[in-house]
Amino acid sequence: MVEGDDRASASVIDSARVTAPAGSRGEQLGWARKEILEILSRHAADVVALRAAEPGGQANSLPRAEVEGVVQEAVASAGVECRRVVAASLRSAFSAKKKAELDEALVAMPLVAATAKTRRDPVTAALAVIKA
Repeated sequence: MVEGDDRASASVIDSARVTAPAGSRGEQLGWARKEILEILSRHAADVVALRAAEPGGQANSLPRAEVEGVVQEAVASAGVECRRVVAASLRSAFSAKKKAELDEALVAMPLVAATAKTRRDPVTAALAVIKA
């Protein structure tokens, strides 16, 4: 969960890494929906930034697509705006034409630099929907 009026003052106010419990895929997706709704209730989010998987990308998989669908449905049912962020919109948000330019812009941001590389995607997606 990222909060701030602009990118320079934004900060991570909540972060967790959780794993779906054992069970059928339907039970796991139901659990994911419940978790999303609890997060939205706890933090009263204005907008959700979803770093979407892209066709042909490394993270493109059926399980991820299922979860993304559940996330979008849960966010919509809570009446919160959901903005899908893909590589092109991410570069555009940071005025970068190429991935190398985006990487440069991101590491110059204290919040991104302070985030572990493996956890940067959600933070950068959130920053992309916050004004510069």
